This record gives sequence, structure tokens and C-alpha cells, in this order.
Amino acid sequence: MTPTMCQICAPLLGRLQEAIALLVRRKLGVTDEKEVERIVWAVVEKLRREGQEGTFFVRDAVKGGTVTKFMKAEINRRLAEVDPRLAIRFGRKWRGR
Repeated sequence: MTPTMCQICAPLLGRLQEAIALLVRRKLGVTDEKEVERIVWAVVEKLRREGQEGTFFVRDAVKGGTVTKFMKAEINRRLAEVDPRLAIRFGRKWRGR
């Protein structure tokens, strides 16, 4: 039997609520438990209604060239281990390091 979405999400939602409650207590300094519960409920409801904007750090790193630069260096290093003649030259002369 395949679990339903509610069976999968329920434990995650509980953990999310605990994490938000901890954050509310620590960062906002709220000590009244009823107030903590109200804030947690408001945050969870807002997330449920509006969702959360994605953080595309991998896409942005690839697009910006940071990852590409390191990938080229790693590919060159691996190719040079197989045969130094296979190393690709990207602008500068490959030294096999």
C-alpha cells in the first residue's frame, strides 16, 4: 500500500512546527506558549497558502559561471590522469596540475 500525501507530510509538518516554535522562542523572545502557538499557526498557514519562493543556489551558481569554472578544472584534471593529451584547453595552456 502506498502512503498518502497526508501520511508523508504529517511528520514533516510536526517537525516544521517545532522548528518554528523554537525560532519564535529564541529569536523573538516570546515566552507565553499560547502566543508561540498562535505565531506558529500563522506562519504555517501563510506557507500553506502562499508557499515559499525557491532558492535556486545551484542554478544561479551554474549560470554565474562559478560551478562551470570548477567543473572545467576537475574535468581537465581527470582527463590528464588518463592521458595528458586529452586535457581540454580553456583559454590558458593546460599544465596538468
